[in-house]
Amino acid sequence: MGCVPVCADSHECDDGNERDEAARESNPLPLSPAQRADYFAAIEKGLAESEADQVIDWEDLDRQLCQKFGLPFP
Repeated sequence: MGCVPVCADSHECDDGNERDEAARESNPLPLSPAQRADYFAAIEKGLAESEADQVIDWEDLDRQLCQKFGLPFP
């Protein structure tokens, strides 16, 4: 995984890459305590499932997403 260079002044960066621009912007946590609790609960659930080896194979996930959105499965 590569690193994204961070510039102190956006005018100094002239690469024109929108993906790098989006990576430099941070998405703060929501201010709502209920939403924050939901986010952290989802993270904790994912970590617990991972530790318990209750993870789904990539191929199964890909197939399920293709079915859900009506896309062809390769």
